[in-house]
Amino acid sequence: MDTTQDDLEEAVVAADLVGRIRGGDPAAEHDLVRRYGERLRYVLQRQMAAYPQDVDDVIQETLTITIERLRGEGIQDAARLGGFIYGIAKNMRSTKLREHVRHDGDVDPDVIGELPDDQIAPDRIVAGGETVQLVRRLLAELGNARGRERDREVLIRLYIRQQSREEICNALGIAPEHLRRVTHRAKRRLKLLLLDAVAADGPEASLES
Repeated sequence: MDTTQDDLEEAVVAADLVGRIRGGDPAAEHDLVRRYGERLRYVLQRQMAAYPQDVDDVIQETLTITIERLRGEGIQDAARLGGFIYGIAKNMRSTKLREHVRHDGDVDPDVIGELPDDQIAPDRIVAGGETVQLVRRLLAELGNARGRERDREVLIRLYIRQQSREEICNALGIAPEHLRRVTHRAKRRLKLLLLDAVAADGPEASLES
């Protein structure tokens, strides 16, 4: 079966679900959950690999919002139901990830150095082969931000040049305690940039097939 036929069938099913839910058919709501729930899970498990405990919450919130919308004003293009659902899921996903960033960031600077690095590593946010390319792009952006030149230099030396902490301290003339604070601040900043990039650029996945 070719893509055109798949798209046509998906559009017919989606339009039928939208019409039935708008008409008050409870069975249609169950059909929507069954049809799109697993598709959402497949997409979100890859995109939220760092926080698998949040996947079910995002799915539930997404489908709840979708059903409430369809019961009320509906959507402009019923045939594009999958895209509408993914758009909501994308927003919910970004919200959850930002909650983790805020939680990680709400730390007294005097105790930042005591946090293990794996709690704040930016590469936990984006999974897959696009990670290195995205991190390099955001490192350049980080270097253009006022007051962030040292953060960028620390990240380059630590993660790209793979220098030891002792080497970095000697090269930059900073104490180990200060390096830990700079590293934490730099990774927190980079994580925020990564989240913005994920929300804006992908990785996208269609729910319409």
